[in-house]
Amino acid sequence: MAMCAAAACALAACSNAEDLFVSPGKYAVYTCKELETEGRATVTRERELKGLMGKASQGSGGELVNALAYRNQYLSTQGQLKQLEQTALEKKCDTTWVTVSDRSMW
Repeated sequence: MAMCAAAACALAACSNAEDLFVSPGKYAVYTCKELETEGRATVTRERELKGLMGKASQGSGGELVNALAYRNQYLSTQGQLKQLEQTALEKKCDTTWVTVSDRSMW
């Protein structure tokens, strides 16, 4: 188990960790309306996970809980958001579901 965690950390250091969780071109066939719907849902999920991670980190062993329960989901959600925005921009879709503060995180 520890060996797997070490390998995952080493792999994550070599690239953007959130990119490891998203299939390339996942949203290529989505319409602008579908991208907006998926984007809004994904932003909501990212904020929910961020809140859960914040609550968990306040307790004893919180960082462990974050690593085991939320970290992979959070990285996956960030990767999805990044790909959704990139696809929306390529298709010249409206990206009002991405806030300025969200963009500054990437």
